[in-house]
Amino acid sequence: MKTVTVTANGTATVTFSNTHKGRGKIIKTMPDGGSTAGWKFEVYDSYHKLVGSYTTASDGTILTDYLLPGTYTVKEIIPEDSPYTCDAPNPKTVAISAGQTAEVTFIN
Repeated sequence: MKTVTVTANGTATVTFSNTHKGRGKIIKTMPDGGSTAGWKFEVYDSYHKLVGSYTTASDGTILTDYLLPGTYTVKEIIPEDSPYTCDAPNPKTVAISAGQTAEVTFIN
């Protein structure tokens, strides 16, 4: 909502613009054949605010909610009793662009 003042016999202009959001695709891989379903991830914005918690589908992927363009941090939450460890950096950063889906892969 915007407020505009119109004077007598005058013209006022109000401009609205939209930003196209993007998405993140998190891909979980298990080279040893372990299950990729049910792994938990958290996504944080550039201010370190949690924007979403997600769980992998049976195919090991997650498609995040629509996010504003920017840089996000994706963190794999590995259970303390898990026999696995993350072979790649954890957390990872990913840049979300307008109208695009950015991918980030985690390997255990």
